[in-house]
Amino acid sequence: MLRVKEQLPGIDNDISLVPLFRGAWRLAPYVILPNTPAGTRAVIEMPDGRLQGRGHKTSGDSPH
Repeated sequence: MLRVKEQLPGIDNDISLVPLFRGAWRLAPYVILPNTPAGTRAVIEMPDGRLQGRGHKTSGDSPH
């Protein structure tokens, strides 16, 4: 559990962070584009992935 180290003035309660979901994605091979006008770029494709968590179960599959 993570806690706020410094309390805000006038607040005595601790704040804790709770994970709401977890995600997993499959990555396709990436492409590097060097020397573009904005510098070097990387193109990354995520063909499918899923999120799982508190009452949240979904998956996205690519139509490919």
